[in-house]
Amino acid sequence: MSKQTAPALPSAPNKPPISVSDSKPTPISVPLSLPSSNPATVATSPQPNPPVFVVGYTCHRCRDMGWVYTTDNPKHPEFGKVFPCECKAHDFAERRRQHLLKIDGLQPDERLRKFENFVISDDNRRAYQAVTEAITKRRGMITLTGGWGMGKTELLTCAVNKARNAGIPAVYATTAHLMDHLRQAYKPGAELDIDERWNLLTSAEVLAVDELEKFNTTEWALERFSRLIDERWRSMGNLLTLLATNAKLERLPGDVFSRLQDGRAQVVNLAGPDMRPFNQWDDSQPAKAGV
Repeated sequence: MSKQTAPALPSAPNKPPISVSDSKPTPISVPLSLPSSNPATVATSPQPNPPVFVVGYTCHRCRDMGWVYTTDNPKHPEFGKVFPCECKAHDFAERRRQHLLKIDGLQPDERLRKFENFVISDDNRRAYQAVTEAITKRRGMITLTGGWGMGKTELLTCAVNKARNAGIPAVYATTAHLMDHLRQAYKPGAELDIDERWNLLTSAEVLAVDELEKFNTTEWALERFSRLIDERWRSMGNLLTLLATNAKLERLPGDVFSRLQDGRAQVVNLAGPDMRPFNQWDDSQPAKAGV
């Protein structure tokens, strides 16, 4: 009897072996809370507040007021008085500089004149020394006389520049412009009234008046001119007045002539040739915009 073999079972398909790590379950994300289907609940849910910004003081000394009290001691004689804070020092200095430029009466090119560039000769040396010494003391009354082109105007403008650059109120004007400056106060809408304009001329620490003899000699102008010279003469111990004229002093009103001859005042004559024909353009100055 033949031996029978059992039929072979079908082989299973080849499959990769199963590792332990592959048997981990896939994680499922579940929200902690489901969104509400109630519109009212959604609208009233808390929202973050907008940020709040607080800007501090730039200067803690004056709290940006620009002024501080002298003392907080009620028994101190300066109690209740204020003075500018240090934080505003630059602003005050710049405003003062602009004010001094506004009142100096000079043209932009005239503001470039300096004593250091003045050409000294035997004809003008005494005048140069008198004006430079007086500007350091800021008191007195000096009258420069002589012909045209001797350097009188240049000395006056150099003195005004020297004072203004040091922060000292200084004014230059011809007598004709000075009288017109006063007349402008009577026009409607004038920026300064007559008292303010007069005070500017009588109280400026340095006043330079050129061309003394050249103005319309009306009764009003003569009265104002004489009063101005008198005010400056009375203040020559504290203020400096510089005057210049091409004419003989004897041609001026008698009261003016007498004050200019005061023993405390000086009258200095300049001689020599007319220097204006030798003036030249200064090429070192920058050209104007658009030129």
